Amino acid sequence: MKTEKEKDAKAGSKGCEASRERVESVRSEYELEPHEDMVLIAAAERLDRREMAREAIAEDGLVLTTQRDTKRAHPLLAVERSAALEFLRIVKQLGLSGDGRMRPPVPGMRSHKGPSYAS
Repeated sequence: MKTEKEKDAKAGSKGCEASRERVESVRSEYELEPHEDMVLIAAAERLDRREMAREAIAEDGLVLTTQRDTKRAHPLLAVERSAALEFLRIVKQLGLSGDGRMRPPVPGMRSHKGPSYAS
């Protein structure tokens, strides 16, 4: 079994690259204020955290055996769930969607460079 540092280093390097690509993709479609850019980076960090938790869970299994030989849910399941919910909250705050469509702009967001989907 890998040490925690080895798991974090492996997952973190992949996650950081994917996050940079996501951040740049959104930046290319939106004109963000500096504070909105910080929120976008926070969203990418939540995805990194979720991915690191998922990889550890995939390696260790959903259920772990304690020292007393009892079964318990992997503690990183809570981290994965929390990071996913935080990401969704941030995406909603920015007015973005995970399905490739753009939502009406959030008050304060300047403009969208692509097509607009009004309901």
